[in-house]
Amino acid sequence: MRSRVLIADDDPELRLLLRLMLARDGYDVIEAETGEQVLQRAIDSSPALILLDIMMPGINGFETCRQLKSDGRSSRVPVIFVTALGDRQSREQGLAAGADDYVVKPIDPKELRRRIQAFVQQNGSDPVLGPLQAKAT
Repeated sequence: MRSRVLIADDDPELRLLLRLMLARDGYDVIEAETGEQVLQRAIDSSPALILLDIMMPGINGFETCRQLKSDGRSSRVPVIFVTALGDRQSREQGLAAGADDYVVKPIDPKELRRRIQAFVQQNGSDPVLGPLQAKAT
């Protein structure tokens, strides 16, 4: 079983770019367009990591992150905000909401890959082997 990454963004082109990049790196990818979808898919699919936009229809990314981190079923899943909001106040608000990292668009694919890999490995998961097999090796 490969590690899953949940991509949450209302921009279909960015989701496609991230999906292709992550699939090439050996991850299973799940997508969401709204905060409500993120909350449901995070519980249903047990991702190893969530890439979360802030400005989405419905529940915004800040509130989505707060809800993820307050739910015992998803509280340990690392969340990386991937957003166009690069100001200090937004960054601080994102980290205060419980995000583990914060990346400003436009993204540097190499940098984002390194950050994703670091969080997935830190949680004892491997993109190809998945969480249980990686801990056993």
